[in-house]
Amino acid sequence: MSFSIFPVAEANVVSLVRSVERVVINPIIFFLFAVAMAYFLYGLAQYLLSPDNEEVHKKSKSHMLWGIIGLFIMVSVFGIMQMILNTFGDTNIQLNGNGDYNINYGANSTNNNATLKDIPIAPLPSSGKDVITNSNSTTDTNAIDFGATPPSTKIDSYTTSPFTKKYISNPLCWRKEIYATGSTEYKSLQAIKVTARDMFITENNLIDKNTDPSLPTPYGVLTAYDPATKTHYVWWDARAPINGGTVSDCNLVEASSPDALPQPTTESTTTNPFTTQYASDAQFYRVVDSGVDKTYIGARGNAINNALIQIARLKNLGSTAGIKYTILEEKYYPQDTTTGNFDYWVAIESAK
Repeated sequence: MSFSIFPVAEANVVSLVRSVERVVINPIIFFLFAVAMAYFLYGLAQYLLSPDNEEVHKKSKSHMLWGIIGLFIMVSVFGIMQMILNTFGDTNIQLNGNGDYNINYGANSTNNNATLKDIPIAPLPSSGKDVITNSNSTTDTNAIDFGATPPSTKIDSYTTSPFTKKYISNPLCWRKEIYATGSTEYKSLQAIKVTARDMFITENNLIDKNTDPSLPTPYGVLTAYDPATKTHYVWWDARAPINGGTVSDCNLVEASSPDALPQPTTESTTTNPFTTQYASDAQFYRVVDSGVDKTYIGARGNAINNALIQIARLKNLGSTAGIKYTILEEKYYPQDTTTGNFDYWVAIESAK
């Protein structure tokens, strides 16, 4: 089982047919049904109001006959539509945006792809679904792959967040990784909208009617299908500004990003005391940095920490933790009588 980016398009053929039936076909059927009924009643009224007029009787019988035929046709069309939908069912036709399909109807099942896969597809801006049309989507494409056929003993994998990116929290942005299920992707998508909204309102003690209806917003949408239970899962990286924040406050910084590194402590204003020029090469990063403090030990610690921040940025890391390094040279200036600070310099190297 693997999670993949949800294509914002009609993901189920039957859902599309039902939409067309509800918006286009049903109104036409009801209108023509009303016309046929009116035609029948008009003929009946003529027949009853002119009991002795044979000519009127003849015309009224014709009106009633055609009215009955019209009613029969409208009922038949409605029945045929329902029969088609009920025959295939919501879960018996599956289609993804890559053109792969599965049609299951007993022994005559057919497909053009033995296992229907949810392959990442770019969102369509003109989609009929409003799931992420207003989002600032930074969708996580590094989903966890649990294997094509999930073992029954690991079914809980579907309910474990597949998002791999970690972010630095922001008190002005509410964020949750949430999932919901359904018999189709469309139904699971509708469920996740309700689940995320309820959680956002409850956790922040908000009043639903006074809160922007578009919140929370999915910044990442991943889906998966469990063939064993015929269940569709959809995960949201749901976010919403809180405590007076704005949408921009939810553009969170990745924990693995150099932007998450702390700022260097105060560096020395003294001159670099090293005569050797320490430059990086194909195997090692080499940097020189400094630090100050009222104590010798503190100044040394600040200098090393500042140098490691440089190394972390060069390695595109979000933390200095775990960086292995070697001190190539270190020197310090005597305690300044005016400021009371020690000025400490270090040169370190770390393998690329």
